[in-house]
Amino acid sequence: MTVGDDSCQGILVSVCPCPVCGSFAPVLVLVRLDEDEFVYFCPGCETAWPDAPVFPVLDQVHSLDELAPKGVRLPTKIETLELESKTPVRYDTWREELDRVLRGRPH
Repeated sequence: MTVGDDSCQGILVSVCPCPVCGSFAPVLVLVRLDEDEFVYFCPGCETAWPDAPVFPVLDQVHSLDELAPKGVRLPTKIETLELESKTPVRYDTWREELDRVLRGRPH
């Protein structure tokens, strides 16, 4: 890795519109802190999935606390290379929701 290489910095991407919210909110890719596995999260309705949902199918509903009890982080560019499709999302669009989720929720 070279100086200035951003491949290890966190990035924000979406895999589809949220099956609950529709086009109002994206399904974002986050990484579970305890197992370094993807978890999918909608910042609009706060629904989460262990696997990428297929819009508009809603066949399961979870909370992020249920799927990632130790917290989440943004994936790196390298980690997202394995995703079939992804769309970049501006962090500022969902800053309030993401800041709360990424720093952990009070219990």
